[in-house]
Amino acid sequence: MSSAAQIACSNNPQILTQITTIIFDIGGVIYRAGDGPPLREKWASRCNLSHEEFDNVVFRDPLFAQAVIGKISNEDLWARKNETLKLSDAELEELLIDYWGGYWDAELLGYIETKLKPHYKLGIISDANTGAREAVAPHINFDLFDCVVFSYEVGMAKPDPKIFHLALDRLRAKPDETIFIDDHQPIIDAANKIGINGIVYTDFAPLMASLTNLL
Repeated sequence: MSSAAQIACSNNPQILTQITTIIFDIGGVIYRAGDGPPLREKWASRCNLSHEEFDNVVFRDPLFAQAVIGKISNEDLWARKNETLKLSDAELEELLIDYWGGYWDAELLGYIETKLKPHYKLGIISDANTGAREAVAPHINFDLFDCVVFSYEVGMAKPDPKIFHLALDRLRAKPDETIFIDDHQPIIDAANKIGINGIVYTDFAPLMASLTNLL
């Protein structure tokens, strides 16, 4: 793998530019959801809520938009949710363990460390609540990544173009020199609009195929 690969620029496929930088999302890419049943199947009845009511509280709380840009803490967010869930402290802790249940993709992390790190600047842009940096530090840190941007620390979240520009500035990278990898197409679309080349993540093998073609 060369230190400067070529890729068609997202804004003009006729222009070839050298790729110097690769930025990853965390959730849904490097950190994957577990294989257990959906959270609502275990917890909705315990909270005396329908599946839809449970989803509205846990996944669609409008305060999440404030938490992800650091306006309220993660603890305050869940205290608000628990006004409806009405769980004991022990039950809420159990729910949170299930909510965050998942696994780190060791294969992808190994690829990043051994194949990408020697040749490219690496970054992270993650929408997250307070405490995320400490929680993921064993895997997401400055030993592996040159820039780690958490939304709650900078007061902005994807798809706001300012968060992409912030990461680019910290990495000293140009948009057309950069690949961004995220599991949501609208986020990739937002990155494309400012000239960043995007890959929608679905699984490790398709990602490797895409990067092999691009790098």
